[in-house]
Amino acid sequence: MIAESVERGLLLWFGAIIGALDLFVLLTIVIGKAVRDLNERRYAAARRRVTEALLPFLESDEPFHVHGRVAVIGDERYELPRPRGLVGRAARETIVSFLAALRGEARERLVTILHEGGYVEPVARALRSRSAIARARAAMLLGGMRATGAGGALVDRVLHDRSPEVRAVAAEALGALHNVASVPILIAALRDPARHSELRISAVLVRLGAAAVPAVETVLHDADERVVRLALDVLLDIGASVGASALAVSTGHASPEVRARAAELLGASGDPAAGAAALELTHDEIWFVRVRAAKALDRLGVPEEPHEREAYYGRLERMLDDPVWHVRRNAAATLADAGRRGERILRAHGGVGTIALQLRDLRGGAAPT
Repeated sequence: MIAESVERGLLLWFGAIIGALDLFVLLTIVIGKAVRDLNERRYAAARRRVTEALLPFLESDEPFHVHGRVAVIGDERYELPRPRGLVGRAARETIVSFLAALRGEARERLVTILHEGGYVEPVARALRSRSAIARARAAMLLGGMRATGAGGALVDRVLHDRSPEVRAVAAEALGALHNVASVPILIAALRDPARHSELRISAVLVRLGAAAVPAVETVLHDADERVVRLALDVLLDIGASVGASALAVSTGHASPEVRARAAELLGASGDPAAGAAALELTHDEIWFVRVRAAKALDRLGVPEEPHEREAYYGRLERMLDDPVWHVRRNAAATLADAGRRGERILRAHGGVGTIALQLRDLRGGAAPT
């Protein structure tokens, strides 16, 4: 009897403990949800207040300046929220969302508010967080805040962060800052083994445009074929004008993908020497290199020097009998744009030549002949 009584007592105590734990978990969930809802309401209210306060600063032509956390425009004064905490986060993110849509004076005013109001420093410190998510978010925000002073910290993340995602986001932030000084760092980051990172870093270099071209051209001599291909892709996407001498290594590269990209750049170069280099590539053993070379010759046009002109027409005429259809078609298209002599060659050849002339006439709005 005593044993049974003890056993029942233990079961009752065990049930009471389980019930208490269930109640604790339930209360934790309820309180957590209530706190989360309260914070969301506070956050939304803070964003509304900041939006309403900032509108005069964006719409007015009055003189504007910031003293610490006080923004002044004409007779209007606005005390900025503290940069830390939920309200500070709401203010910062509200301003960043405005920045994405604004240009000119209004945008410069918001950048000044972010810097003078102390909103940049807490975000920059988050680049040293143990959490990769927090570091990536900080890098993204610094780019959105146009935090030019954080360029050094972002370069450090690009070079040394252990997370490929953080490295890529930091590179994108440098692009948003238009940090031209970081171009060599971004080029070095192209060696990142993560495929998605290299593509995103290439996109940043393209966004930097002509300012990135000189540094990217130096990579054309790199021993790593993958890096050379990426550099050529960047130059193509920028629409850079790269001379034949700078492309000499690429046009003679062992990789046909590199040679094909180099041929395309020759066509966009406008360099008088590019015609001879493109003509040489029409002899390439790989058919898609010959295609790109024919397209390059079309963009470059008929040479003015008689000897080069004879070589131009002669080679394109022989390409009309190339074993690969795509090569024949592009050679014919080039001759169709190469004046009366090109037209005579195509009419005499027939076949693909006749098709090329008909397509030219259709593009020009004339009835096919």
